[in-house]
Amino acid sequence: MKNKSITFTATCILGLIAPCWAQPHPQFQVFFVAIGSSWYVTPTGAGVQGFSRIPGANKSAKIIGDSLLDGGAQYGIELTSDDQRFVTVADIYRAVRQVETRITAVKPARPLFVFYFAGHGMSEGIAWSHFSIPGNFAYRGDPTNLDIEGISNSTLYAGDLVDELEKLHVPYLVMLDTCYDEKERQFESPLLTSVATKNLKDIGGILRALNEFR
Repeated sequence: MKNKSITFTATCILGLIAPCWAQPHPQFQVFFVAIGSSWYVTPTGAGVQGFSRIPGANKSAKIIGDSLLDGGAQYGIELTSDDQRFVTVADIYRAVRQVETRITAVKPARPLFVFYFAGHGMSEGIAWSHFSIPGNFAYRGDPTNLDIEGISNSTLYAGDLVDELEKLHVPYLVMLDTCYDEKERQFESPLLTSVATKNLKDIGGILRALNEFR
């Protein structure tokens, strides 16, 4: 299975560590959202598919949240699921904005926003867009043929999350603790010229670079 979130996380960590070397003991005022999506809805309709339970997701979120609090975090939210209460996209953004409101009110000198999600994830084979799966998500058909816009609107799309965090203009670290399996989409077709095929591949390459959040 591919774990593209490793690249994303490592990039963010390096971006934060580099400035720290210039100062002997930098102190961040840490704010966080730690999410564990262990429980997923059980599909009931004909042809509807869902995701299996991940018992360790809740535990991982609690470990991250508790460790940050023990380390002196200023404020944070631990959001986990159970068999009666799934974590939804609305829950996630509500938690993010609640922490953002606290940061704005406190006005810390050296803020750091830490976001952690443990659960299922999926992608697509053109731009490697990353989608973290909320507990109430289910789908019909082959996951490789799902409508990208529809998935973006019903899951936690990494690009939208980054856009939200960028609005605060503070350093942030995003950890997407998910795996997903996807095959690279091929553009070869008897209906396309070699130039058209190359252009589509080039566009896919540009989109992938953007999704690496360089």
